[in-house]
Amino acid sequence: MRKLLLLLTLVACGSEREITPVGGGQGSVEVPAGGETLTFNEVKPVIQTYCAPCHSSDAFIKSSTGWFQSAAPTRVKNLTMPPPSSTQGKGLSAADRQKLLNFK
Repeated sequence: MRKLLLLLTLVACGSEREITPVGGGQGSVEVPAGGETLTFNEVKPVIQTYCAPCHSSDAFIKSSTGWFQSAAPTRVKNLTMPPPSSTQGKGLSAADRQKLLNFK
């Protein structure tokens, strides 16, 4: 459902460079539409490195369904997870953050 709403928004917008702003302001990141598509298993090492140290028992680190049913995608998009002052937050590269935002 979330993907369908995003697609409809992008089609209705009709911009030449389809970018979906997320987080809505300073400190947010932009997720290019139609970017690299990764599976949960391809992103799992990033999740294990940056999420599991604090969330080892949470469902969102165990499956893509758990991930998308949680607040994790929104919190990664608005740069509140991992916390910027934490070891994980300081170590998460822009490329790894993009992986977390682009996987299906």
